[in-house]
Amino acid sequence: MAGLNKQGHISCQGESGSCAFAASRTHYFTYDAAPQPSFEDVLRRVVEKDAQIGILPLQNTKSGIIAEPLLRVANSDLKIIAEHHQPIRHDLLVSKAWVKATLGDDKFASAFMDSDTSALTPVQEEQIRRSLLSQIRTVYSDDQGMKQCDRGLKTNVAGAERVLTTCTAKAARSLAVETDQAVTKKSEIPAIAAIASEECALMYKNMVLVKGLNDDPANTTRYFVVSREEAKPADILFDLEVKSLLNVLTSEDFELLFTRAPLKAQLEDAYYALNLGEQAAEASGQRRNAQARLLHAFLAAEPWDKSKTILTSMTSGEQRRLTSKLEPLAKDIHDHAVKAKDKVGQATLGRLLKKREMGEKLRSVFIIRAADSKTTLGELIKPLVDAGHSKSRKHKHKPVSFHVLNEMPRPTDRNAKEKGIGLIVEAEGCLIGAEKRLNKKKPETSGFGFGGGNSSTEVSDLERLLQPVAKLATIRVLGTFARDPYIPGSAGSAKTETASASAAATPALGGHKAVVGRSMESRVVGFGSMILLAVATIGVAYYLTANPSIASKLFGF
Repeated sequence: MAGLNKQGHISCQGESGSCAFAASRTHYFTYDAAPQPSFEDVLRRVVEKDAQIGILPLQNTKSGIIAEPLLRVANSDLKIIAEHHQPIRHDLLVSKAWVKATLGDDKFASAFMDSDTSALTPVQEEQIRRSLLSQIRTVYSDDQGMKQCDRGLKTNVAGAERVLTTCTAKAARSLAVETDQAVTKKSEIPAIAAIASEECALMYKNMVLVKGLNDDPANTTRYFVVSREEAKPADILFDLEVKSLLNVLTSEDFELLFTRAPLKAQLEDAYYALNLGEQAAEASGQRRNAQARLLHAFLAAEPWDKSKTILTSMTSGEQRRLTSKLEPLAKDIHDHAVKAKDKVGQATLGRLLKKREMGEKLRSVFIIRAADSKTTLGELIKPLVDAGHSKSRKHKHKPVSFHVLNEMPRPTDRNAKEKGIGLIVEAEGCLIGAEKRLNKKKPETSGFGFGGGNSSTEVSDLERLLQPVAKLATIRVLGTFARDPYIPGSAGSAKTETASASAAATPALGGHKAVVGRSMESRVVGFGSMILLAVATIGVAYYLTANPSIASKLFGF
């Protein structure tokens, strides 16, 4: 994925202007977006090679796990190759024609529609807005838009009927179409609104009545990117390095670098060739990503001693600051680029990803499926909990966090090999090439006992931890990829990394964060409570046995 040349198509659910469309434009602007009517069609386009990759929503900070696309990926042969967090802002849109018909032709109506603050006081503007909101009878949006704006809808248009559409962009388009039809027929314009983005308002000539309708100001959706083949080590390292550049360098650093030749000319050429920045909300994210990828390509081409020429003509203070940030990254970037050119070097990169220090930088998603239909959910989770305890005792560092994303229902096909229940799980660490070794019925004694592991560098910590799970269930790896730090309300750059959206506000099980869909949360918490209760009961019984005098006073014997 290096470089800034056009690379094909990326399929996304919804229409032009939808949230997934915006995510594809921001993070994969070198691909032509191919909007699809459903999640099934997004995957079908990738499977049938009409698109090189597809992007699907996995999780939202307000509404939680989005089960349908996750389960469709789990039931396909596609691989997850990347993840990205996309800030989402929903606005409440109305048609300008309806506002004009409702308010009349006085100067206040014109000033409100034109956002002319000089002609209206804040109090007058709010009174007009509240008057319009009280007359709205119907609101269009998709299911996620409704969930993410539930409180905003109750506050602003409590009595309005909620009508679901396939995406927010279609809601905005439906608003425009129904308005145009009423104007053409010279009938009453319906009092309808739509939850969508500001870009959709511009696209369909609507206007924003309420900005930031979403309940969470830092509303963010995590997207998975899928492909027919798993991500190669060089691609994963490329993603890690680009994200490191975005995390280490500030916007001011990027602008300083790209006002100097030769990076300035490269960026201008890329923007002209790719036609970037057409939509205002995406332009900032596109620009930052384009800058990071161009800088990465520049640093990969030459050793730091030569590539540091980009710092010429800067002040000594600017040179020192950027050298301290770039030099450590530049050396790794160039070294990895050299190794990616031949098979031996590529194998070295694969082993690098399995080292312990890389664990927190990577994420693997996999399915564990019980072969026995009698195996319970708790029995599947217990080996994950035990693995974390074992790791934290043997190695004095942070244990692996297993996040249960969703439950996999039992197969309806009677001829299926695995009859039991399954779980879709994600964890920090590398599982490249692990599937066959983990599912080997009679593992060899060489290496770490996985059969085929000839040296410690070929088996990651995560793979070793999953060995007890493999005794109980089959494991299918959906993908290993660069972990994207969750920065609330950001386009992907910050100085400090906060907790992942997938780890927010969730219970811990034996050192593991267990993030679950809403349908599973109570069962997982209940399982943990049972374990704690059992331990407490045994402890009390042991204490009373050792102190009979206290037992006699308490129970009278």
